[in-house]
Amino acid sequence: MKIVAGLGNPGPEYVFSRHNAGWLAVDHLVNRFSCGTPRMQFSSMVWSFFVNGEKILILKPLTYMNLSGKAVGEAVDYLSADWEDVLVVYDDVALPFGKLRMRSKGSAGGHKGLLSILGRAGTLEVPRLRIGVGAAPDARGIVSWVLGN
Repeated sequence: MKIVAGLGNPGPEYVFSRHNAGWLAVDHLVNRFSCGTPRMQFSSMVWSFFVNGEKILILKPLTYMNLSGKAVGEAVDYLSADWEDVLVVYDDVALPFGKLRMRSKGSAGGHKGLLSILGRAGTLEVPRLRIGVGAAPDARGIVSWVLGN
């Protein structure tokens, strides 16, 4: 089994924010594989589908970004999964808009959602897919930038 966790924030004000790039990416998977209505489990919206006989679990944690480790950790524990079978999908201001970067391990790079997950995992060896949202173009600051559309 594989777990794909798209990071984001719940609430209508965040739906299309840059910080919800992870949620938007997993929404695409849900639609692409016709996953239907989610169930509520692990403090998340959860869908599942199969690819080549392997079950894929999609999570959209509802804990808010900075507490994502709680939700993803609940799923990993309950399913007795290994952290290397988790793919965390999230926004990254260090990458140009639209650029993707996959890594099997590394630091959180200042991303508080990933920091929460790495802290819960107790290891830096958690695969991740970073989605570039670009750097803030002016002095508004990073928080205003990532929470903007």
